[in-house]
Amino acid sequence: MPGPQAATERSVADLQVERLGRLQELTAALSAAVTPEEVARAIFTEGVGAVEARGANLYWESEPGQLELLDAHGLPPEAVTALQQLQREVELPAMRAYRSGEPVWLESQAAVVAAYPALAEGVRALGDHAWVGLPLAVDQSRGALGLRFAVPRAFSADERTFVVAVSRLCAQA
Repeated sequence: MPGPQAATERSVADLQVERLGRLQELTAALSAAVTPEEVARAIFTEGVGAVEARGANLYWESEPGQLELLDAHGLPPEAVTALQQLQREVELPAMRAYRSGEPVWLESQAAVVAAYPALAEGVRALGDHAWVGLPLAVDQSRGALGLRFAVPRAFSADERTFVVAVSRLCAQA
């Protein structure tokens, strides 16, 4: 009779197989995308779902050093408008990732609020409990992806690798 360790190993293997399937679905959706809008739609439907985020913000460089919000998924329209204004004033995780070239991991609402105290009310109102900022870069073109999660996330090394793999596929599209 298999013990608890065998069940854990099996669930890890199942998760890895599921993630490979999600990467394959994302790759297929991005490969079929022709316009920037279709790429954004693929990122939001397949990519965000693959990492189990509640929403995402896609930014792209409008000129060197400046990001423009291309699209947001999982936010009400008034929050998108506020975010466009806010990004000029606050260095959000996606902006930090864009500038540093490194992912930004905020695993709890407390971590988000500690990093961005001016956003505490909005973070709580939206029910965000974890944020990730990911740099997107291909050749000279650059952008960033911001992910929002409804529950706290302890991003294990495997999960971080998976989320970064998803962001790299998005950047290549």
